[in-house]
Amino acid sequence: MSTTSTTSFCGNILKTFIRNVSNLDVGRSIHIILQLISFFILIGCLLADQWLSGYTGHQGLWKYCYKNGTSLCCGNLDAVLGYKVFIGATRVILIIECVAFLGIFLTIISTIYKLHQVCRVSTFLTIIIGFCTFLSTAIYGSQHGDVSRKTSMDLSTSFIFCASNLGLQVLIFVVGLCLCAEGNGTF
Repeated sequence: MSTTSTTSFCGNILKTFIRNVSNLDVGRSIHIILQLISFFILIGCLLADQWLSGYTGHQGLWKYCYKNGTSLCCGNLDAVLGYKVFIGATRVILIIECVAFLGIFLTIISTIYKLHQVCRVSTFLTIIIGFCTFLSTAIYGSQHGDVSRKTSMDLSTSFIFCASNLGLQVLIFVVGLCLCAEGNGTF
């Protein structure tokens, strides 16, 4: 394939994508936007290191940092005894949630390109993602008391965003159900 035909091919795909997105109704557009916002919140929660914070430092799912006077000392969280089980469980559940989002992306593509009727699949995946969000925040939140007693840190920004993502998943579920009912199970 030459460069000109590749550019033309990509241009046609982009034109089709833009045309199909502009033809979506408001409900489907809102549903897609909410799903994308939820995904970016999830990625932020998974990567950020502010699940716990306090005047002594902060901790995420992958590393911890403690203040020592004016310097900051950071390390790998896997090396800290007692944290491995609940941190590992939280990580695994959030990664499963990311995999479920791959299915959501496929439903978004199917919706935009009108390939298949995917309303029920999208709603089912939203239930799985919401349940994973609930589990991860419940596991991490239930163990934070043990960590707080040892480190004087409290639940922080990343945990709050992850927990608020659960509310967003409920909203996405309700919007998805309304769209399914409106279209007799089709998107």
